[in-house]
Amino acid sequence: MDTELLVDAGGVFSKFIVAIETLYHLNVSDNYYLKCIDQRAINSFGENPFDYILEQPSWYGKPVLDPNKFQRTQCQIYPTFDYSATIEKSPKFSGMSKIAKSMKLNLEMKALMDQHTHLVSESVKTIGVHIRATDMHYGHARLGIWNVDHYISMVDYVLATLKQKKIDNVDIFIASDNEEGISKFVERFGKTNNVRFVPNLSNRVGGWNDDSGAFHLRNLTKREYWQDSFLEMYMLSLCNILIVRTSNLNNFSRIYYNKDEEQEIIWLPFSNDPIWVRTIYPKILPDIPITEEEKMIQRKIELEDAQMRVERLRKTERRYLYSEKILGPDSNKNK
Repeated sequence: MDTELLVDAGGVFSKFIVAIETLYHLNVSDNYYLKCIDQRAINSFGENPFDYILEQPSWYGKPVLDPNKFQRTQCQIYPTFDYSATIEKSPKFSGMSKIAKSMKLNLEMKALMDQHTHLVSESVKTIGVHIRATDMHYGHARLGIWNVDHYISMVDYVLATLKQKKIDNVDIFIASDNEEGISKFVERFGKTNNVRFVPNLSNRVGGWNDDSGAFHLRNLTKREYWQDSFLEMYMLSLCNILIVRTSNLNNFSRIYYNKDEEQEIIWLPFSNDPIWVRTIYPKILPDIPITEEEKMIQRKIELEDAQMRVERLRKTERRYLYSEKILGPDSNKNK
């Protein structure tokens, strides 16, 4: 059956992941057309941004000859995994991976990927690092406030572990929306390891504290932005070891991984308290001073958490009073 799937969701890979999960639930693996309906991602020419990456089916836009062989449906949000439960823990991981790997890419996207595969060597171990910058701080602060030093500490830890196994020849591939983060990695590791990244991408800001969230939204309509983002995802999927924080780009790279050797993944801890994380992970995350910005965001998190707890208590109280009124005063006993 031909399927037109209407996709909304957030950024590039939120859209892809939601689409793939919906296809999984529909039991559709081919003959589908992904159509973006998020107006923030559609340019003045009305182009569908999925067309920047995918080779979409030729039947789209033509008259439907047999309505019984066509369906149009909108993506659903399924609560099987979230920011605190990584995608490999989902029972859908294998099925979603098959759909992701079977997606047909257009010639332009394939050529771009072929031009850059040399950045991840087949002959040596490669640590892939996705350095996601400030949009997560402001959009999902409960998940931890991380800076470049934390990523560097994680790589130091992995390199030391590999050295104990007599593995010294290790490359590092950086995928990042942030030029400053890449520069610090080159400065720290460039003399001892090959530090690789895709140069001159359109999906990066300059400084660590630049508003990358606003930058991503401003560029969501651009062909180069979508293609560059997909390229970095693909490069991460070629790496042997990943060091990442929660992100649908990382989720996609996990289900896109296509090597016989199992990919090792190290997630930066999920937490709403950076101080707590640094006591739980002392060997990986050393005592890096907490900045004033982190303290400010931490106070905001604590206030929001307190407000959420109060609201939950109010909802519980309202349910209790409602059940007493409707069902009688004994309705809440033994519950």
